[in-house]
Amino acid sequence: MHDDADALVAVVAHGLLNAIIPAVGAADLLAKEDLAPATQRDMVAMIQRRLGVVVGTLQDLVRGIPMDVLDMLEDVPRARA
Repeated sequence: MHDDADALVAVVAHGLLNAIIPAVGAADLLAKEDLAPATQRDMVAMIQRRLGVVVGTLQDLVRGIPMDVLDMLEDVPRARA
């Protein structure tokens, strides 16, 4: 069971990183570059979407992982170290 919990944490962490990394890059560009207003709006919208994924994932964790997601994770092949 411990391995299953570790695998779940790894999958969730991977998903959160995939959502956050582009948002951090966009925020860095917004802070350092003089961008056109339309580009700034597009980047802010992307940051909001990415952070929405993070918030949704964390809300799911607080509520408990939905059964359909658990079922899907059961079908994911396990990597063997």
